[in-house]
Order: sequence, then C-alpha cells, then structure tokens
Amino acid sequence: MQLISNAKDAYGVEDTRTIQDCRFCGFPVRMFILFLSLIVGVLVVHTVALRYSVLEGRYDTVDAFYYFSMFYGIFLFVLALGVVVMSRNKRSIDVTPILRTLSTSTFLTDLATIAGVGLVFHIVAKSYVYSIADVTSFSEFREAWMYGDRSQYPLYVRLSSVAGHLLSSFIFPGIFLSSLIFQYSSKLGYSVARYLVIFMMMLVVYAFGMYSKSTILSGLLLMLLGYILSLAACFRGHYKRRRIFLPFVIALVVTVIVFVFATEKADTQKESVQYLQGYMDELPIKLKTDVGSKEEVIKCMSCQHIALYLNHGIWNFAQVLHDGRRGGKVLFRFIHNWIGRFGIVNTASVVRVYGRGGVTLVGAAFHDYGFLGVVALSVVMAVVLLAGIWLMTKGGFYLFAGLLIYMATGFTIAYSLLFVGPAIMSFPFIMFSSTIVFYFCLRRSAKVFGAVQYGNRQICS
Repeated sequence: MQLISNAKDAYGVEDTRTIQDCRFCGFPVRMFILFLSLIVGVLVVHTVALRYSVLEGRYDTVDAFYYFSMFYGIFLFVLALGVVVMSRNKRSIDVTPILRTLSTSTFLTDLATIAGVGLVFHIVAKSYVYSIADVTSFSEFREAWMYGDRSQYPLYVRLSSVAGHLLSSFIFPGIFLSSLIFQYSSKLGYSVARYLVIFMMMLVVYAFGMYSKSTILSGLLLMLLGYILSLAACFRGHYKRRRIFLPFVIALVVTVIVFVFATEKADTQKESVQYLQGYMDELPIKLKTDVGSKEEVIKCMSCQHIALYLNHGIWNFAQVLHDGRRGGKVLFRFIHNWIGRFGIVNTASVVRVYGRGGVTLVGAAFHDYGFLGVVALSVVMAVVLLAGIWLMTKGGFYLFAGLLIYMATGFTIAYSLLFVGPAIMSFPFIMFSSTIVFYFCLRRSAKVFGAVQYGNRQICS
C-alpha cells in the first residue's frame, strides 16, 4: 500500500496529494489525532498543577472532572464521526497560497512593521499611566490601568491605547504563520524562523505593558496551533529534530518569563504560605492538610502562582456544582462585553456566585444551561471544527474561513479549563488581525500567481 510520495515541491514540502489507498491517513484523521493529543495535554497540565499545588479547593473537584470528561468525550466522538465521513475525501490541505506569499514578498516584514508601530502607541499609553499612578509592582500597575478612570485621560492617551491594541494584535497572526511555515517548508523554514523570534520578542513587550499572563499564554497557544496544523497538513515520513527544536526553545524561554510575571518578591513574607492565604478571601481554596506551619517558606513560589492561575477555574466550577446557585449569564457574556466597548450597552458587572477569575468553559455552560448545556456545547464545537477542517481541504478562499475557524476552536479548547476562550482580552484582537492577514495573504497570492479557485469558479485573475 503506497501512502505518501517522497517527491517535494519547490517549497521543500513533500507531496501529500499522491495518497492512493490510505482512507484513514488523510488530513481530517491527522487533525483528530492532534486535537486528541491537545486535549490530553490540557488535562495533564492541569492535573499536575493540582497535584503539586500547596492549595486545594474547598469543594471536591471529582464532579468537575466528570463533566470535563463528558464534554471532551462527546466532542471527540462527534469529531470522530465527522472525520470518518470526510475520510472518503483523500484530499489534504493545500497551503501553497500562503507559501507563495511568504516566499515572494515582504509580507512578514510588513506584519512586523505594523506590530512595531502598535507597540510604540502601546508604550506611549502605558507610560502615561505609569507616570501618574503610584505603583511599585507590575500587578499594581495593571490594577491602575484596568480600573482607572480612563475618561479622565488625555485624548492622545486613549487614542494611543486603541491604536496600540489594534496594531499590536498583528503579532498574533505573525506568530501563527511563522510557526506554521517554519515546520511546514524545509526551504522557507529557517528564513521564517527569525520572524518567529521577532514576533515572540514583541509579544513579551506587549504583555509587559499590561502585566498580562493570558497574553503571553495566547501567543504560546497560537504557536502551538500553527505547529499542529503543519503536522496535520504535511504528513512526513521523517522529521529533522532541529526543525522541531526552535519553537520549543522559544516556548521554554517565554514560559520562564511567565514564571517571572507570576512572582513578586517584595519581601520575605511573600515567599510564605501566609502570603498565599491572602487569596482565600477571593477564591474557594484552602491549604492542603499536609502543608506545614503558616510561616513555612515555599521553595518555588513561582510554581505556586502558576498552579493557582491554572487551577482557579476548576475550583470555581467545583463551587458552582456544590452550591447550586446561579448568577448572571457567563458563557456568552463576552459578546455583551465586546458590544459594550463601543458604548452600545451597559457593561456593568454581573452577579457572581463563584470566586475571582474564570469558571472554565464547561463550568460556564453548566452554570448557564445545566447538563444539557454542556452536551450541546460539546456537539456544537465539534461540528464547527469539522466545518473548519472541511473548508481547509476545499482550498482557495475557503482556506481563509477554515483557518479562522480552526484558530478560534483550537484556542477555545486549549483555554477550556481556565476561561471561556473568547472572553480573553486578546481574543477579539487576534480574530480581527487574523481575518485581515489571512485574507490579504491569500489575495496577494492570487494577484501575483493568477486565479484562486473558490469552489468551481474563479474569483480573481
């Protein structure tokens, strides 16, 4: 049985269109396997964080993990059914238009330039806040920016803030495309690698301006999603370790930076259990019974902050399950908040029946709609991802919509045990910039190289 031809095209990509008799080794199947791996990875990370934290929830998390397992199980089952149906189509994803654009133009340079201009605006706005606020740490600075009366800021500061977020958001599709092509094409890989490093450095500057751990994490997730798509799109028989090495080195470095964000060493007390107890008024948590005295010094305080960040949504969901109380709607609250940014609706905070932070994706569905809400959400998300996979295999400008759906769904799944993914501050900016970038990337390819197929008709020549 012949699976894959060893021939390579002009971009150093092995030809995956010569699959003959392998019904279950195409792009949809590989996407299923990789999403299964993503879900397992998410569960492992959170389980390890729960295991090694000195804190635990006041309420048992067993029921929460029952709902998590049900959600992921239904999601993967529906996804598997769709993949079996689509496996009759032996076509793979064709990212040649993206390769053409990146190999024959300054597209990534243009993205980096736009993002660089955005960073300048971003720094101008945040510098003003720093100059007027009495802050001694990054967290205090973040509080001053988020909860300050922005209506009192000068007009140039407010405009700089808007321009900074909009233009800096082009960092995210830059990371995604750089990671995708670095892994996908042997010819373009190393020339694109430097852009991956540049965009990651820009991401750190952007996140430092807000003291935002979620922004750093979002960049890492987009790099991971680009890497996953490259594996699904190009089924190679051999991998060069050096080709896979750089993204993980960058991920390691940025993870260390996240640890730095999570740690504040203002005094010795902040290295102790007593400091962690300060969070007990904000979250349904307590010290584990095997933790020593309240003055015990924790060797890795950064690890405990990371564990607290990763686990808080699970502990909040456990509280919702235990108390049975309901507050304001959570799952689709992000739509209300987006609209509220334009002053159309009031964005006053809703009644919360759980602690600070998120309540997980599954927890939000259960909080709003109960058991059936969790089932419905898992089915809908699987169907949406299947639609994205199908669109990507259609090629042409269908690829444009498929990439956006894949990015949004993958982002939401990766964040599912923390928050409702679209509620993350960076999400609307990611989708805004990615929509523009993916469209013009494909459009530029069509302009330079001729017609791009849209179904059975050509839309540009």
